[in-house]
Amino acid sequence: MGARARAGAVAALGGTGLAAALAGAWTAHLLAGVFYAAILVPAAWGASLGAALAAGVRWSRWPSRRAALAAGLAAPLLSYAVFHALQNGRLRQRCVERLGGREEYEQVLLERKGSTGFWAELSLRADTGMTVPRRSRGGRRADAPVISGAAMYAYWAVELAVLSAACILFPLRAVRRPFCAHCRRWYVLAGETCVVAARAETALRALERRDFALFAECLVPDGSVHLARLETCPSCGESPARLRLQFAVDDGRGRAKRAVVYDRMLSRESLHSLRSAGFVLRGPRGRPAGR
Repeated sequence: MGARARAGAVAALGGTGLAAALAGAWTAHLLAGVFYAAILVPAAWGASLGAALAAGVRWSRWPSRRAALAAGLAAPLLSYAVFHALQNGRLRQRCVERLGGREEYEQVLLERKGSTGFWAELSLRADTGMTVPRRSRGGRRADAPVISGAAMYAYWAVELAVLSAACILFPLRAVRRPFCAHCRRWYVLAGETCVVAARAETALRALERRDFALFAECLVPDGSVHLARLETCPSCGESPARLRLQFAVDDGRGRAKRAVVYDRMLSRESLHSLRSAGFVLRGPRGRPAGR
């Protein structure tokens, strides 16, 4: 990747992460003024921020695990810091109204915390604590206990961990998609076909032995829950193709789910041999490739 392309990728990923971090912090701040479901809001916040980062990875066309990890670590820290700055501002406004002026508020803050600013206000909020809503056995709201002090910091650490988990997972999953370095394009689904259920194991062994003729004999256009999917670069014919077999397996609870049993990159020569043996694809085409 050249210097200009790298700068564009950094701008795309960084800009997406910054915008999503600020939007998430502001939304969480607004929700906190109405209701704030412990853990649930950070989980949804992290999922939306992580999805935005994954989109930024795709837009930037930068399949770098280091960049994805850096964005996944920086974005939640920034978003959570902005959220607490906004929450500090809400506390400051209430205290100023109660005490009658900004100078009086800062004087109280100096007396209690020895300083003013972000960390002093955060410490004041930790001392104030938060209520934890709970219900009695009769369904009525019971007295809500208050957590404060060290417990408040521990709760914030858990919130940040929940928020960060999705922010790291989503972009890291995004960079696992196949990428054509020559064209700087993500692979797309070129098509799919079905594998005859009764010959699924035969098809798998045939691929492992590179017996493409036998593999093609195990395929049908439709009517099977077992799939063979081919993913390629949408722009060039030079990059390897990705072949995946997804077989329906029992999930242990009596329900079927598709599991990837074969996932390999095929050279253009192998792909030509496969198509010559009778490997014919059907739709859908053009969708983003799987991870």
